[in-house]
Amino acid sequence: MMKPLPSWAQQGAFIGIVGGQDFVEDRYAAMKAQGLPMAGIWMQDWVGQYDFPEGTRLIWNWELSKTQYPNWDEMVDNWEKDGVKPLIYINPYFANLNTGQFKDVEVTHDYFTEGAYKGYFVKNQVGRPYMVDSISIQFAMVDFTNPEAREWIKDIIKNNLVKIGRAGGWMHDFGEYMPFDAVLYDGSDPYVYHNKYADEWQKVCQEALDETEEGYEIVWWSRSGSTQTPGHARLMWMGDQLTTYDKYDGMQSAMIGLMNANVSGFTMGHSDIGGYTSTIVKKLGKTWLSYTRDETLLKRWIEMSAFSDMVMRSHPTNLPDDNF
Repeated sequence: MMKPLPSWAQQGAFIGIVGGQDFVEDRYAAMKAQGLPMAGIWMQDWVGQYDFPEGTRLIWNWELSKTQYPNWDEMVDNWEKDGVKPLIYINPYFANLNTGQFKDVEVTHDYFTEGAYKGYFVKNQVGRPYMVDSISIQFAMVDFTNPEAREWIKDIIKNNLVKIGRAGGWMHDFGEYMPFDAVLYDGSDPYVYHNKYADEWQKVCQEALDETEEGYEIVWWSRSGSTQTPGHARLMWMGDQLTTYDKYDGMQSAMIGLMNANVSGFTMGHSDIGGYTSTIVKKLGKTWLSYTRDETLLKRWIEMSAFSDMVMRSHPTNLPDDNF
C-alpha cells in the first residue's frame, strides 16, 4: 500500500524550471507576484548540464553544481519563508565523466570513477562496468545486489540530496534498463532480476530516507517498478508522454495510465503537465516533423491534472525553448 503524501505537497503546484539560478529566481519572483500557489520548485539541472549536438543533458553525477546554482542555500532560505521547497532529480546511473563531451565540466567528486574502482556497478561478461549508451551519455548502473554499493548510493542520497541539496523531494528516475546479459554481484539471473532492479531502486530510497530525520516529509516520484513496488514507492508518474493530445503516447494516454495504475495498486500517481517528449525534425531548412505543445494543450493538461492527479507538477519538456 502506498503511504499518504505529507500535507505540504497538497498546498500548491510543483513547478518544473531549468536554466540555472538567475533564471529560476526570476521566474519564481514572477510567479510569486501573481499569487500562484507553489509547493515546490523542481530543478532537474541542480547537478549542472552540458550541451551536445542534439540538445542539453544533465550531468549524471548527483551532486550540487555550484556553477549552475552558486548561491543555493540563500535561494532555498528565501523560499522556505514562503513555505516552498526545492525539488531535484536523481537516477541509479552514473555518467562516465572521462569521455570527451565532459572535458569542460567541473565536479568536486567523480562518482563514476569511484564506483568503477570499488566494483559498485553492474558488470559485463568480462568483469568490467556494463556501459550503456543514452544518446550523448555513456553510463554504468549501480548493482543493488552488492551490499556495499547499496550503502554507497544511500549515502549519496542522504548527503547530497537531503543534507546539501535540502530537497523536499525529487524525481527518482529510470530503473528499467537492466541488460539481460549483465553479470550481478550475487550471481542473480539478470533476466529474472530485470523487473526486480526497478523495485530495488525504490527500496534503496525508502531505506535511505528511513535513516534521516526528514524521511516521511520527503516526496519522491518514480516511473518504473513491478508488482511489489507500491509497498516501497512514495509517488508514481506516468513516464514521458509526447506533447500531444493522443491516446497512444499523449495527454489521453496519461489518463489511461493513471486509471490502470490505480487499479493495479499504484494509487499515488500523476503525469508531466504538458508532456515531456518534444521533437522537431528539419531538413534543408524545412520542418518535416514537429511535436511541440501550444498554449491550449498546456491549459487542457493543467485542467486534467487538477481533477485526476495526486500532485500537480509541470515539466519544461526536453526542449524548453520550443514549447509553451
